[in-house]
Amino acid sequence: MRRAETTSISDRVNRCLLYRYRTTTGKLQTLLPSTILIFQGYSVVRFKRSDTAAMRTREPIAATDKNEPVQMRLSMIAILLTVVGLSPSCEGQTLNSKVTTFLAGKVGARIGGGECAHAASEALRAAGAEFTNTDLGADSPAAGDYVWGTLVKSISIVSAKWTDSKPTTKLLPGDIIQYRNARFVYPTFSSTTTQHTSVVATVNIAGAPTFVYQQNFNQIRTLRKDSIDITKLVSGYLRIYRPKARIAQTGQTKFSLTNNRTATQSITLLVGTSNLGSFSLTSANTFASYQIRWLTLTGTTLPVRLRLSSGASVAVVNAGGYEIYTTSAGVAAIRRLTP
Repeated sequence: MRRAETTSISDRVNRCLLYRYRTTTGKLQTLLPSTILIFQGYSVVRFKRSDTAAMRTREPIAATDKNEPVQMRLSMIAILLTVVGLSPSCEGQTLNSKVTTFLAGKVGARIGGGECAHAASEALRAAGAEFTNTDLGADSPAAGDYVWGTLVKSISIVSAKWTDSKPTTKLLPGDIIQYRNARFVYPTFSSTTTQHTSVVATVNIAGAPTFVYQQNFNQIRTLRKDSIDITKLVSGYLRIYRPKARIAQTGQTKFSLTNNRTATQSITLLVGTSNLGSFSLTSANTFASYQIRWLTLTGTTLPVRLRLSSGASVAVVNAGGYEIYTTSAGVAAIRRLTP
């Protein structure tokens, strides 16, 4: 069978109209969607999108020395870039790209406690997307059907027929697939999952996923990049979500914490010197060795800290990820992850 053509999110970045170029000073510039560029010979002229008269006449808008230079020499052939519209999914694509970049660097490693959902949660957190269930919403349509952002489409088997709720809508790398009672039948094997989560790694030109990032699949609790063909679904359903940009809430601090030690750990949550209580994480590579927590404070800007029974502690920043680990001296310590 001919292998499907695959493409990554980087192939679609132009939909967001983010252009980067070098000026003669060597400085790397970035143009946001509020501008278009018209290349004339070896020079570039910038126009405001709202100035339609200037765009029609190709007359450059006047600029002062304090603003960015209007004309900059470029070593490139003449080309005309015409902006026909700004894709409403630009923000989602930018988050999607960050999601896939995070996961691409984690293949072969365990994320969180090794559960499938832990990989998606950490990718969303690192990408700057919403990652707590209070922000993403309740399970839907049934308990255990996790919601990961904006619903893009659903794939299901209805009356023994493969059904796509939005057949013309293309998926993107970084979209998140939630599976329920899904059975796939391929020519040489089949697979069944009662409840599972994976992240689209690549899609073909039709916008169908060809590879996904996933962990805790076939009892492998580290991240893998596996092929997929959603047209081989014969029962159950898939719901595919697009990451949502995180909205900062005044006084809210949310974070994730992973225990990578072989013993259960107790953690105390502090605000200033006030003890807000303790919680525990089970030993590494278990469902409850990873947790997402959040708190909302009003009328105070006191620092939030996590403290272990060993006395080690760390300051908490909003949307940070943290890890309990064993030092070279064999004691428990805690640190912030990057990202």
